Amino acid sequence: SPNAMITGEEHPAIVPAWKSTWLKDGQIKSAERAAILKVRRATNLGGCMFRGWDWLGNRIKSFPRDTPLFISSQDEIGTVSTDPLVFTNERAAPGSPQTFTLKLNLWWSPGDT
Repeated sequence: SPNAMITGEEHPAIVPAWKSTWLKDGQIKSAERAAILKVRRATNLGGCMFRGWDWLGNRIKSFPRDTPLFISSQDEIGTVSTDPLVFTNERAAPGSPQTFTLKLNLWWSPGDT
């Protein structure tokens, strides 16, 4: 969805379209769509690069060598029909919708880094 998600009760916050956030003990006030992930069992991901995860520096050579940021493989989660020019805010009114495959990946970095 090209629209933002609104969270919170007393102090509403905006999550821009196609961005991610942590929402703990919070509430989504409005959103067209949201991918919600719940951690059922905490797992030590210290060896994640050996289980299909990749260190971001392997993909972006200029990425800081001392930053432990990892990215998972992508999963296809559905399709969406939207006008790409509306999605990129190049025009306001939809004119030529196209169908796109939605893909989701996770990011992970150790705590306190």
